Amino acid sequence: MPSYLISSTVRNRRETWAVKDLEHGTAFLIAKITGCFKSPDYDDRNVITFDEYAEIHTPKAWKMLTDGQRYPVAYLSAQEAFLRIEVTPEQLEWKKFHPSSPSVPNTVIPGLAEEKTEKLSLNEAIERAKKDISNATGIDSSAITISIKI
Repeated sequence: MPSYLISSTVRNRRETWAVKDLEHGTAFLIAKITGCFKSPDYDDRNVITFDEYAEIHTPKAWKMLTDGQRYPVAYLSAQEAFLRIEVTPEQLEWKKFHPSSPSVPNTVIPGLAEEKTEKLSLNEAIERAKKDISNATGIDSSAITISIKI
């Protein structure tokens, strides 16, 4: 059985970027994991890659998967995770995920190299990135904030 990532909301109402249209702890996405690598930007973080995902809506999934723990990660077998949220992989409508840029360092995505590179202003680039994230996840682009450290 493949490895999966199940994403759920964390509702921190103090943050302007917080998702406000889903209840805290609601699972909204399941992805089939294709890899993992150390973040080039943060020493203490990893980047998880995937090429297929399914949108779900499972209220209280965080509590079902973690027994309500505060640590933001839980490791379960795929069988146990699906059992707890009462979903099977076969029930889901899997969609291909096409990142707008390589998510793995030094990885070439077929067709991306041939695309014409256009020069965008910083604001245009951020708006495009927010739109891509919104399209990929179903999160409203107004709820997405991107910060850049210069």
